[in-house]
Amino acid sequence: MPSVDDWYSLTRRYPEYATLSGSPLKDFGYMAVMSEVFERETARKLRVLEFGHMFNASLFVKLESQAETWGIDDIGIEHYIPQGAEWEGAYKKHLLDRCPATRFVRGYLGRDMDKLPPNYFDVVCSVSVYDNIPSSYWSAVTRHAFDVLQPGGAFINTYDFPLRYTHESVRKFIEVQRNSGFTVADPGDQGDADLLIESQFAVINWYQKTEPPETRKYMGNFGTVLTIASKR
Repeated sequence: MPSVDDWYSLTRRYPEYATLSGSPLKDFGYMAVMSEVFERETARKLRVLEFGHMFNASLFVKLESQAETWGIDDIGIEHYIPQGAEWEGAYKKHLLDRCPATRFVRGYLGRDMDKLPPNYFDVVCSVSVYDNIPSSYWSAVTRHAFDVLQPGGAFINTYDFPLRYTHESVRKFIEVQRNSGFTVADPGDQGDADLLIESQFAVINWYQKTEPPETRKYMGNFGTVLTIASKR
């Protein structure tokens, strides 16, 4: 579980993220994933797949000149992103036009099994995605990731969760990866004082804005966990 100092350390390497943001957990996730990817060496270009990216081109912009980059996603959560023609326009503007060397696949990991090559990728990753996937579907997503990774490949994710459910939700997140065949260590605990948490106003105004006022309750602070699993 990352601390604020971990965030500071990564911003020295990626200074474009050293700005005030409403979503520091997602910023940390992209810095952490990029750091892990850049440290991996192969005799050829790394094959990297990100899933659940929506319109975020951060990873592709950084990597596509030196890696074979893929992305898989489709129209998703209505209260997060536009739908229909507006979605198609944003998809083209933010992804297709900005990242011409990336191969974008329309679909979902865990469902569209025939759209990705098996045993192909060196890295499969996501940033703040599992918290938007129903937990009943986690196993399908994780097993598909295992299938498309090469032996020795890495499954790198950040998962955001309400701190009140830390032990329960993080334990399940780790168990799903192990049950899918991955080797993954338990995340370290940085303690409460310097734990990196989401902006409270982001939780209030963004994540819960569609809930009816009469039933809306503050969900509490969100934290994140970074896991780096391997396919042996």
